[in-house]
Amino acid sequence: MPFFEDLGRKLSNMGQGVAQQTKNIADTSRLNGAVSERERRVAQLFQAIGQAYYQRHLQDPAAEEREKLEEIARLYGEIEQYQREINQIKGLAICPACGAGVPAQAAFCNSCGARMPQQPAPAPVVQQAGFRICPACGAQVSADNRFCSNCGMNMDIPPVQAPPPFVPAGQPPQAPPPVPYAPPQPAEPTQPGAPAMPAPEEQP
Repeated sequence: MPFFEDLGRKLSNMGQGVAQQTKNIADTSRLNGAVSERERRVAQLFQAIGQAYYQRHLQDPAAEEREKLEEIARLYGEIEQYQREINQIKGLAICPACGAGVPAQAAFCNSCGARMPQQPAPAPVVQQAGFRICPACGAQVSADNRFCSNCGMNMDIPPVQAPPPFVPAGQPPQAPPPVPYAPPQPAEPTQPGAPAMPAPEEQP
């Protein structure tokens, strides 16, 4: 029948069109992925070239793009300072052998076993006018702040005092230990020829 034959041809053509569109979408996605991968590789190569040029010409005063080299060096210094501050907040020290983070009071690195350098004692915190000292982390906190901006401690909570020693009921408090008795030392003998000291007169 012509009607069903025509309908069959239309459905067949429609199916082929959908299959072609699906193939086109898959091919486009594959090619886009290949383009993105190669763009990332190009960016990595440019970065490697820039790092090599920076390391080779940082100390060259006549190098091209001198201002950019100096700005990169300044940014590296700021990054290192920020990392030191982060480690200080976390209570970590950097192992000089492997670069791992180690607790500040550790004697050896828990990653490579190298001996850690002695850390200098922290300087006492001097309280500035209009600030309070956080009892938890020792940071300077504005007197108007209710919470420490460094560790989140509630600044309105009074510091916890150490409890007095426990004394059972009915037991008197312990007296301080007695002072040991020291007998008087005998007088030193007088040297020959030295006048003898008169004995003190007894009072009636």
